Amino acid sequence: MCLMMSDCLRTLRCTLSIYDLVDEITVHTPLTQLLAALRGIVSLERADFHFFLPQADDTAEEYLRYSGTLFALLDRFLSAFLADCRTLKELRLRDVPYTATLFKCIACLPHLQEFDWKLQPAPDTLRPLRRAVPLSHLELEIPSPFPSLRSWYLNLNLDAVNDAYPTEGFLAAFLDSTTHSPIRSIVLSWIASKEWVYDIVEIIARTWPMLRDLTLAVHPPLDHGLVHVHLPPGDDVRTSWGRWTLHTFRPLLKCANLEIVNLHVHENYSFAFTDKELSQMKAWPLLRSLRVVQASDACECQRPQVTVMGLIALLLACPSLQDVTLEIDLNPAVHPNLLQVWTTTLVNSQLRQLRIGNASIRKPEQIASLLFAIAPNMASLEFGPMRLPEINTFQTGSDEVVTNNIVGMEAELERIKNAQAVNRFLRKLRASQRRNGGK
Repeated sequence: MCLMMSDCLRTLRCTLSIYDLVDEITVHTPLTQLLAALRGIVSLERADFHFFLPQADDTAEEYLRYSGTLFALLDRFLSAFLADCRTLKELRLRDVPYTATLFKCIACLPHLQEFDWKLQPAPDTLRPLRRAVPLSHLELEIPSPFPSLRSWYLNLNLDAVNDAYPTEGFLAAFLDSTTHSPIRSIVLSWIASKEWVYDIVEIIARTWPMLRDLTLAVHPPLDHGLVHVHLPPGDDVRTSWGRWTLHTFRPLLKCANLEIVNLHVHENYSFAFTDKELSQMKAWPLLRSLRVVQASDACECQRPQVTVMGLIALLLACPSLQDVTLEIDLNPAVHPNLLQVWTTTLVNSQLRQLRIGNASIRKPEQIASLLFAIAPNMASLEFGPMRLPEINTFQTGSDEVVTNNIVGMEAELERIKNAQAVNRFLRKLRASQRRNGGK
């Protein structure tokens, strides 16, 4: 059988699993044919490879003894493919283990502009087989690696903590090799402490001051065993290991061309930005979208530090802002005289989407009037995710658990009702404005 490819082929999507590759060890058919068919095609611009790792089940166990051979086979196939396809502009790799050979082949692609490498957490059965590659093996001998790269997305292997150190492992090698690349967009998801994140952020800001789009997603180090400890009232929660302030990301204020900033933290991490810190974002005059998101529910001692004053300061600092996701306490009252001043100053505010996460809402009509005054173009107030308890807990939980769940559910339903009321009042205010000729 002969596999034929069109000479005009522009996009290649290939999905492989460990089961597909076992037969390839002894009978070189599918991958060999694919390489032969692709050889000589000069129109290929985009390639997407997805390699499925086995789940930890009985069926996969018999294949694990081939793991080393299979990873080597996959590495040889991808390296040979990249050596022949020099016209690639976009490359996406999913669940593909990195090796020094593959890394060097990708770095040599002369026209590569977008690079996306997502290394998912390996199953427990494969973890002992997935070793970090020494930094010395990743050092490139070519004079100009990644010469055309403009956008990169790395989701590092969460079971290899040492890969994420700023000074060693894969991340360090990648940052060093792309120093002279014209990077404009970065997405990085990895495991790190505050200190590591600060170091990486500092490198990014220093290396690519013209950066326009940045997304950082941070998971706690798996081997630290750190958990959130509830702090009593009066203690400074901002000094907690799990609370993130603008200090960690301050080097980014040097990137004056930033238009999109997305900051995500997971598990026991949470944010503690303040009104003053939001005003410092005036360093980003072109900012269009700011999303500060924490995946886990905040503890009672982690209530939002940002108030209405902080939102106003942010809108004044970043006049192009259209989309904001941030936990904000909208409840404090604002003096009517001050509100009148801001109504005039922010009449041309571009804000259209506001998401306040799990922040509470108490006086919907007052909040709607405030939002309409400082963001007259805002379509609606969004919130969530909703925090309703699992239905099973009412059947299997203790009396105390059931009581707490009922109280929590009532509070959540009240918050949902108030948020809907805010949007209802906003619609009425906009309708009234239209009837009055936009005044």
